[in-house]
Parts: sequence; C-alpha cells; structure tokens
Amino acid sequence: MLSTTNWTLSDEILWANSTMPKGASQSVIEGALGLSYDNEGTWGIHTADVTYAFVLGEDDMGSMPEGDDNLVVQYTATTG
Repeated sequence: MLSTTNWTLSDEILWANSTMPKGASQSVIEGALGLSYDNEGTWGIHTADVTYAFVLGEDDMGSMPEGDDNLVVQYTATTG
C-alpha cells in the first residue's frame, strides 16, 4: 500500500462470507485465531505481512465439529 499520511490497520472476520461446519462456535474461532501484523505506520510504501495461527485448547474441541472451515478476514486501513 502507498500512504501519504499516518495509517492504522484493523481486521474483522466476515462471518456472512465465511463457512464452517454446523455447530461450530464463532466465539471459539475468534478466540483461537491469532493474527499478527504491523497495525500502524507512517507515509510511504508498505507491505502488510500477516501471520496466522489457530490454537485450540482441549476444552475447545467440543465446539469444533469435524469439517472444513473457511474464514474470510477483511483488513481495513484508516488514515488519521
């Protein structure tokens, strides 16, 4: 991205565009999904490198039925 001012980056899971097995818990998924990225910067050219981790505790397994999950994460850059 190219910015001429300070910026902040935020993320949001778009649940309406995501798919998960019936009975999966959105709150468990939100708690287990770890996103790491530079969330602010100044003017110039920037590459937003994102690292994803999905860590479930033993107690969370009951809220995660077998099947495929497809999460859509939207990133928004805001200036200010």
